[in-house]
Amino acid sequence: MKVNHISQNDTLTNKTPNFKGGGDAVLRYLATNQAVGANGVDLCFMVIPRTTSDLVRRGPDAGLETGRREAMGTVNDSLIGVYGIGAGALVSAVMGMNKKFGAKVNQMMAAPETINILAENKARQLMENKSQLDYLKETLRNNPTAAGADAAGFVTIPESTIDEVAQIMDSAITDKTMDFKKWSKKGSENSLDVVMNLITEKTGAQSKYVLKSLENEGVSETSLRTLLEDTYKLSEAFNQRSVKEQFLEQIKAGKKVAENGFIKSFLKYGKAKSIAGFGVAAAVGLSVQPINMYLTKKKTGSDGFVGVEGRTKDTSKGFFAAKVASAVAFSAMILKSIGTGLSGFMDKMAFKGFWPTINQLKGVFGITIISRIFSARDKDELRESLTKDTLGFLSWLILGDIVNKMTAEALDKSVMNRTKDVEKEGWFKRIFHSSLKTRDEILLETLSANGVETVKNKDGKLVAKTFRELEKELEKLPEAMLNLRVTCSQDLYLVLVFQT
Repeated sequence: MKVNHISQNDTLTNKTPNFKGGGDAVLRYLATNQAVGANGVDLCFMVIPRTTSDLVRRGPDAGLETGRREAMGTVNDSLIGVYGIGAGALVSAVMGMNKKFGAKVNQMMAAPETINILAENKARQLMENKSQLDYLKETLRNNPTAAGADAAGFVTIPESTIDEVAQIMDSAITDKTMDFKKWSKKGSENSLDVVMNLITEKTGAQSKYVLKSLENEGVSETSLRTLLEDTYKLSEAFNQRSVKEQFLEQIKAGKKVAENGFIKSFLKYGKAKSIAGFGVAAAVGLSVQPINMYLTKKKTGSDGFVGVEGRTKDTSKGFFAAKVASAVAFSAMILKSIGTGLSGFMDKMAFKGFWPTINQLKGVFGITIISRIFSARDKDELRESLTKDTLGFLSWLILGDIVNKMTAEALDKSVMNRTKDVEKEGWFKRIFHSSLKTRDEILLETLSANGVETVKNKDGKLVAKTFRELEKELEKLPEAMLNLRVTCSQDLYLVLVFQT
């Protein structure tokens, strides 16, 4: 497995970064739960200001319509994960997946690429009569271990850490009294957090992990936490008797994982879940503004642009053509920002957890804006929608991250994660293809580099130190030992500039 390489600046700093206080805890949470931060920004810097502005400038009716439109968009965006959970339960029940294979597929959110790669590793384990421990090591290794960074600018997990982590996970998965909920509980012995800390100490990376298929050109990009969660849940599923039989049949027939009965059904289930869950979110997004306009007309008796006296709805063919052209252009921008075409759109909408992904937010919010474009009642409302919503989309979901990285690039390049190939690119491409280190990455790697362990022994078993305990360990370090930078992490305040 490859991990995005982290370059360290050899110059020691004389200032200790601020990892203290409740405010920092909030920012740390938002940096690792981007959808929460995005919806918070949407509410505070789009919904409330726009509603207030229309209320003051164009009157109560306009303010009420704007408030409903903006608030319902935020609510719908926030519920994407809920739609996915509901869709997963429904689709798995209809397909009979849980009963057929004895695996709780509706509780697994792995991306299709990750499923295929882990299934390849499992098939090799069974074909070569190896143990689950070997399978876990192969999953964590995934490519020949290199010392430090390879030519592409990635680092790999050290073999000693692979051995330790694989042993912990093997014991947890084999333990009949253990399940994922217990294993992922904070403060638990030999838990997910322990494994996270052990790996981050050696790699300095949590945000981006790259798995490569050994059978085809498939690549899966994920985070460390998601990778470990997926590995645990899928490994449990692979151990179910009915699932294991599918692997043995695949091996006996000399087929690849793509022909494995369980994997085929699981991938089909995942696509159906994405279509159903995203379909609900899209349907709500498409219907909000038409319903909103209906309520306004029922209240005011007019179908014209609300808040402007004497307006009537423009039903001309020329105006409709303008709306179609605007919607097509905006759709192209959405697809470009997601990095796909129409054929790969639903793959990008795959559910990976309770909180929506940034790509899902782009998809649902984009469709909501397209509905607003088609609902525009005259050229002025269309112009206002295009201006306001295009800027809102860009600032909310794209520009904020770029501004953060531009600031980090200017202040301290050591907080940037990038490969060596990206390092050679021009300034803009270098910014665009880099990512920022998180607080946890910086803190754990720094403590480890200074000989401080981020886990502790409790009755013979390892327990992850809490964030507060790690802060105290940092405070004990002499300033001359600190090779740490003040991180321009993915916090709200840099994004806010672009929301008004």
